[in-house]
Amino acid sequence: MQGDVFNVGPGELVLIGDFKENIHLPLEIDQEGYQYYEQAQITCLSIVAHTCNLYGLHVKRVYTLLSRCLTHTAGFVLKCLRLVLEQPEFQDIQHATWWSDGGPHFRCKELVYALLSNTPPFLPNCSFSVNFFAPQHGKSEVDGAFGFFSRLMRVALPEQGVESLNELLTFFENQTKMYKNADIENRQKYKFFKINCTRLPSKAKKLVISNFKECLSFTKQDDMLVSAPESAADEESKVFSPFKFKLEEVASKVKTSTASEENPKVFDDVVNKQLKSLQKSLSSK
Repeated sequence: MQGDVFNVGPGELVLIGDFKENIHLPLEIDQEGYQYYEQAQITCLSIVAHTCNLYGLHVKRVYTLLSRCLTHTAGFVLKCLRLVLEQPEFQDIQHATWWSDGGPHFRCKELVYALLSNTPPFLPNCSFSVNFFAPQHGKSEVDGAFGFFSRLMRVALPEQGVESLNELLTFFENQTKMYKNADIENRQKYKFFKINCTRLPSKAKKLVISNFKECLSFTKQDDMLVSAPESAADEESKVFSPFKFKLEEVASKVKTSTASEENPKVFDDVVNKQLKSLQKSLSSK
Protein backbone atom coordinates (compact mmCIF):
# COMPACT_ATOMS: atom_id res chain seq x y z
CA MET A 1 0.00 0.00 0.00
CA GLN A 2 2.80 2.42 0.87
CA GLY A 3 4.15 2.08 -2.66
CA ASP A 4 0.76 2.92 -4.17
CA VAL A 5 0.44 6.00 -1.97
CA PHE A 6 4.00 7.21 -2.54
CA ASN A 7 3.84 6.78 -6.31
CA VAL A 8 0.34 8.16 -6.94
CA GLY A 9 0.39 10.41 -10.00
CA PRO A 10 -1.96 12.76 -11.87
CA GLY A 11 -5.20 11.00 -12.79
CA GLU A 12 -4.65 8.34 -10.14
CA LEU A 13 -6.38 7.73 -6.83
CA VAL A 14 -5.58 5.51 -3.85
CA LEU A 15 -8.44 4.77 -1.44
CA ILE A 16 -8.16 3.19 2.01
CA GLY A 17 -11.42 2.38 3.78
CA ASP A 18 -12.46 1.10 7.19
CA PHE A 19 -15.22 1.20 9.78
CA LYS A 20 -14.64 2.86 13.13
CA GLU A 21 -16.22 1.32 16.19
CA ASN A 22 -19.77 2.67 16.26
CA ILE A 23 -20.09 6.06 17.96
CA HIS A 24 -22.48 6.09 20.93
CA LEU A 25 -24.86 9.01 21.46
CA PRO A 26 -25.38 11.14 23.42
CA LEU A 27 -21.80 12.30 24.00
CA GLU A 28 -21.40 14.14 27.28
CA ILE A 29 -18.44 15.77 29.01
CA ASP A 30 -19.06 14.00 32.31
CA GLN A 31 -20.36 10.57 31.45
CA GLU A 32 -20.71 7.53 33.68
CA GLY A 33 -19.36 4.25 32.34
CA TYR A 34 -22.66 2.41 32.59
CA GLN A 35 -24.32 5.00 30.32
CA TYR A 36 -22.17 3.86 27.40
CA TYR A 37 -24.08 0.60 27.04
CA GLU A 38 -27.46 2.34 27.10
CA GLN A 39 -26.68 4.71 24.23
CA ALA A 40 -27.83 4.70 20.62
CA GLN A 41 -25.17 3.95 17.99
CA ILE A 42 -24.00 5.74 14.86
CA THR A 43 -22.06 4.06 12.05
CA CYS A 44 -18.77 5.74 11.10
CA LEU A 45 -17.04 4.75 7.85
CA SER A 46 -13.93 6.67 6.78
CA ILE A 47 -12.14 6.59 3.44
CA VAL A 48 -8.68 8.13 3.10
CA ALA A 49 -8.03 9.35 -0.45
CA HIS A 50 -4.62 10.10 -1.96
CA THR A 51 -4.40 12.00 -5.24
CA CYS A 52 -1.86 14.08 -7.15
CA ASN A 53 -2.80 17.33 -8.84
CA LEU A 54 -1.51 18.61 -12.18
CA TYR A 55 1.34 20.41 -10.41
CA GLY A 56 2.62 17.16 -8.93
CA LEU A 57 1.45 18.03 -5.42
CA HIS A 58 0.34 15.06 -3.31
CA VAL A 59 -3.09 15.63 -1.74
CA LYS A 60 -4.59 13.59 1.10
CA ARG A 61 -8.19 13.90 2.23
CA VAL A 62 -10.32 11.98 4.71
CA TYR A 63 -13.98 11.40 3.84
CA THR A 64 -16.16 10.24 6.73
CA LEU A 65 -19.71 8.98 6.40
CA LEU A 66 -22.03 8.97 9.41
CA SER A 67 -25.26 7.02 9.37
CA ARG A 68 -28.08 5.64 11.49
CA CYS A 69 -27.82 2.49 9.36
CA LEU A 70 -26.10 -0.18 11.47
CA THR A 71 -26.03 -2.80 8.69
CA HIS A 72 -22.42 -3.11 7.58
CA THR A 73 -22.54 -4.97 4.28
CA ALA A 74 -20.85 -4.62 0.90
CA GLY A 75 -24.01 -2.95 -0.38
CA PHE A 76 -23.73 -0.26 2.28
CA VAL A 77 -19.99 0.21 1.65
CA LEU A 78 -20.58 0.64 -2.09
CA LYS A 79 -23.37 3.15 -1.42
CA CYS A 80 -20.98 5.21 0.72
CA LEU A 81 -18.13 4.95 -1.78
CA ARG A 82 -20.37 6.18 -4.59
CA LEU A 83 -21.22 9.27 -2.57
CA VAL A 84 -17.53 10.00 -1.99
CA LEU A 85 -16.57 9.51 -5.64
CA GLU A 86 -19.33 11.90 -6.74
CA GLN A 87 -17.23 14.76 -5.35
CA PRO A 88 -15.87 17.09 -8.07
CA GLU A 89 -12.23 16.45 -7.13
CA PHE A 90 -12.51 12.93 -8.61
CA GLN A 91 -13.97 13.79 -12.02
CA ASP A 92 -10.66 13.38 -13.87
CA ILE A 93 -9.51 10.16 -12.17
CA GLN A 94 -8.51 7.46 -14.66
CA HIS A 95 -7.38 4.71 -12.29
CA ALA A 96 -8.26 4.03 -8.66
CA THR A 97 -6.72 1.54 -6.24
CA TRP A 98 -8.82 0.31 -3.32
CA TRP A 99 -7.34 -0.95 -0.04
CA SER A 100 -9.12 -2.31 3.02
CA ASP A 101 -8.88 -5.06 5.59
CA GLY A 102 -10.40 -8.50 5.14
CA GLY A 103 -13.69 -7.84 6.92
CA PRO A 104 -16.63 -9.62 5.25
CA HIS A 105 -18.20 -6.30 4.19
CA PHE A 106 -15.01 -5.48 2.24
CA ARG A 107 -13.38 -8.70 1.14
CA CYS A 108 -16.25 -10.23 -0.77
CA LYS A 109 -17.09 -11.11 -4.35
CA GLU A 110 -19.83 -8.48 -4.49
CA LEU A 111 -17.50 -5.55 -3.80
CA VAL A 112 -14.70 -6.80 -6.06
CA TYR A 113 -17.06 -7.30 -9.00
CA ALA A 114 -18.73 -3.90 -8.52
CA LEU A 115 -15.39 -2.06 -8.59
CA LEU A 116 -13.82 -3.98 -11.47
CA SER A 117 -16.85 -4.11 -13.74
CA ASN A 118 -17.18 -1.61 -16.57
CA THR A 119 -20.85 -2.36 -17.34
CA PRO A 120 -21.42 0.19 -15.99
CA PRO A 121 -18.12 1.45 -14.53
CA PHE A 122 -18.23 2.31 -10.85
CA LEU A 123 -16.61 5.66 -11.68
CA PRO A 124 -16.96 6.89 -15.30
CA ASN A 125 -13.79 6.55 -17.41
CA CYS A 126 -11.93 4.98 -14.49
CA SER A 127 -10.47 1.50 -14.02
CA PHE A 128 -9.97 -0.08 -10.58
CA SER A 129 -7.65 -2.45 -8.83
CA VAL A 130 -8.76 -3.98 -5.53
CA ASN A 131 -6.40 -4.97 -2.71
CA PHE A 132 -6.82 -6.30 0.81
CA PHE A 133 -4.40 -6.18 3.71
CA ALA A 134 -2.97 -9.44 4.97
CA PRO A 135 -4.20 -10.60 8.40
CA GLN A 136 -2.51 -8.84 11.33
CA HIS A 137 -1.33 -6.07 9.03
CA GLY A 138 -1.21 -3.51 11.85
CA LYS A 139 -2.60 0.01 11.85
CA SER A 140 -3.60 1.83 8.66
CA GLU A 141 -3.98 5.53 7.89
CA VAL A 142 -7.69 5.25 8.61
CA ASP A 143 -6.90 4.18 12.18
CA GLY A 144 -4.95 7.41 12.57
CA ALA A 145 -8.02 9.40 11.53
CA PHE A 146 -10.16 7.42 13.97
CA GLY A 147 -7.72 8.19 16.77
CA PHE A 148 -7.99 11.89 15.92
CA PHE A 149 -11.80 11.76 15.99
CA SER A 150 -11.75 9.94 19.34
CA ARG A 151 -9.52 12.64 20.85
CA LEU A 152 -11.90 15.33 19.62
CA MET A 153 -14.80 13.56 21.29
CA ARG A 154 -12.83 13.39 24.54
CA VAL A 155 -11.46 16.92 24.77
CA ALA A 156 -13.51 19.22 22.53
CA LEU A 157 -17.15 18.46 23.23
CA PRO A 158 -19.44 21.49 23.61
CA GLU A 159 -20.80 22.12 27.09
CA GLN A 160 -24.24 20.84 26.11
CA GLY A 161 -22.79 17.65 24.61
CA VAL A 162 -23.79 15.99 21.34
CA GLU A 163 -27.20 14.32 21.25
CA SER A 164 -28.11 13.70 17.60
CA LEU A 165 -26.64 12.63 14.27
CA ASN A 166 -26.86 16.17 12.87
CA GLU A 167 -25.12 17.58 15.95
CA LEU A 168 -22.35 14.97 15.59
CA LEU A 169 -21.87 15.94 11.94
CA THR A 170 -21.71 19.65 12.83
CA PHE A 171 -19.32 18.95 15.72
CA PHE A 172 -16.82 17.15 13.49
CA GLU A 173 -17.09 19.79 10.75
CA ASN A 174 -16.47 22.63 13.20
CA GLN A 175 -13.53 20.91 14.87
CA THR A 176 -11.74 20.03 11.61
CA LYS A 177 -12.48 23.02 9.37
CA MET A 178 -9.10 24.64 10.08
CA TYR A 179 -7.25 21.63 8.62
CA LYS A 180 -6.68 22.27 4.91
CA ASN A 181 -4.45 20.85 2.21
CA ALA A 182 -1.80 23.04 0.62
CA ASP A 183 -3.14 22.43 -2.89
CA ILE A 184 -4.11 25.31 -5.16
CA GLU A 185 -7.79 25.03 -4.22
CA ASN A 186 -6.93 24.94 -0.49
CA ARG A 187 -9.60 22.32 0.02
CA GLN A 188 -10.37 21.02 3.47
CA LYS A 189 -8.57 17.88 4.56
CA TYR A 190 -11.61 16.40 6.31
CA LYS A 191 -15.07 16.04 4.77
CA PHE A 192 -18.11 14.63 6.56
CA PHE A 193 -21.35 13.31 5.11
CA LYS A 194 -24.61 12.05 6.52
CA ILE A 195 -25.89 9.09 4.54
CA ASN A 196 -29.43 7.74 4.78
CA CYS A 197 -30.00 4.08 4.05
CA THR A 198 -33.52 2.75 4.39
CA ARG A 199 -33.11 0.08 1.73
CA LEU A 200 -30.35 -2.18 0.42
CA PRO A 201 -30.49 -4.36 -2.72
CA SER A 202 -31.74 -7.91 -2.16
CA LYS A 203 -29.67 -9.25 -5.07
CA ALA A 204 -26.17 -8.44 -6.24
CA LYS A 205 -23.70 -9.46 -8.92
CA LYS A 206 -20.91 -11.56 -7.44
CA LEU A 207 -17.59 -12.41 -9.02
CA VAL A 208 -17.25 -16.01 -10.26
CA ILE A 209 -13.83 -17.20 -9.10
CA SER A 210 -12.50 -20.44 -7.62
CA ASN A 211 -9.43 -19.14 -5.76
CA PHE A 212 -10.99 -16.11 -4.04
CA LYS A 213 -9.91 -17.02 -0.48
CA GLU A 214 -6.28 -17.39 -1.54
CA CYS A 215 -6.08 -13.97 -3.17
CA LEU A 216 -5.58 -10.45 -1.80
CA SER A 217 -5.26 -8.57 -5.08
CA PHE A 218 -7.64 -8.28 -8.04
CA THR A 219 -7.54 -6.34 -11.29
CA LYS A 220 -8.52 -6.67 -14.95
CA GLN A 221 -6.32 -7.03 -17.99
CA ASP A 222 -7.73 -7.31 -21.53
CA ASP A 223 -11.16 -8.06 -20.03
CA MET A 224 -9.71 -10.95 -18.03
CA LEU A 225 -9.74 -11.16 -14.24
CA VAL A 226 -6.25 -11.17 -12.74
CA SER A 227 -6.02 -12.44 -9.16
CA ALA A 228 -2.91 -12.75 -7.02
CA PRO A 229 -1.90 -13.60 -3.43
CA GLU A 230 -0.48 -10.08 -2.94
CA SER A 231 -0.57 -6.69 -4.61
CA ALA A 232 3.01 -6.77 -5.91
CA ALA A 233 2.95 -10.40 -7.03
CA ASP A 234 5.27 -11.65 -9.76
CA GLU A 235 3.81 -12.86 -13.04
CA GLU A 236 4.09 -16.53 -12.07
CA SER A 237 1.79 -15.98 -9.08
CA LYS A 238 -0.98 -14.29 -11.06
CA VAL A 239 -4.02 -16.27 -12.15
CA PHE A 240 -5.96 -15.24 -15.26
CA SER A 241 -9.61 -16.23 -15.58
CA PRO A 242 -12.76 -15.04 -17.39
CA PHE A 243 -14.38 -12.01 -15.77
CA LYS A 244 -17.86 -13.33 -15.00
CA PHE A 245 -20.56 -12.77 -12.42
CA LYS A 246 -23.44 -14.64 -10.85
CA LEU A 247 -26.56 -12.86 -9.60
CA GLU A 248 -27.25 -13.96 -6.03
CA GLU A 249 -29.40 -12.96 -3.10
CA VAL A 250 -27.66 -10.89 -0.41
CA ALA A 251 -28.55 -9.69 3.08
CA SER A 252 -30.78 -6.67 2.61
CA LYS A 253 -32.48 -6.14 5.97
CA VAL A 254 -31.51 -2.73 7.32
CA LYS A 255 -30.98 -2.30 11.05
CA THR A 256 -31.59 1.33 11.99
CA SER A 257 -30.23 3.05 15.09
CA THR A 258 -32.55 4.58 17.66
CA ALA A 259 -30.36 7.69 17.64
CA SER A 260 -32.16 10.91 16.79
CA GLU A 261 -31.52 12.61 13.46
CA GLU A 262 -32.07 15.99 15.08
CA ASN A 263 -31.89 17.05 18.72
CA PRO A 264 -35.50 16.99 20.00
CA LYS A 265 -34.72 20.08 22.09
CA VAL A 266 -34.00 22.01 18.90
CA PHE A 267 -37.30 20.86 17.43
CA ASP A 268 -39.13 21.85 20.61
CA ASP A 269 -37.52 25.30 20.53
CA VAL A 270 -38.65 25.81 16.93
CA VAL A 271 -42.20 24.73 17.77
CA ASN A 272 -42.29 26.98 20.84
CA LYS A 273 -41.11 29.98 18.82
CA GLN A 274 -43.75 29.32 16.19
CA LEU A 275 -46.46 29.02 18.87
CA LYS A 276 -45.39 32.26 20.52
CA SER A 277 -45.37 34.01 17.15
CA LEU A 278 -48.85 32.67 16.40
CA GLN A 279 -50.16 33.71 19.82
CA LYS A 280 -48.70 37.19 19.40
CA SER A 281 -50.28 37.47 15.98
CA LEU A 282 -53.69 36.37 17.28
CA SER A 283 -53.59 38.68 20.30
CA SER A 284 -52.86 41.70 18.13
CA LYS A 285 -56.01 41.19 16.07
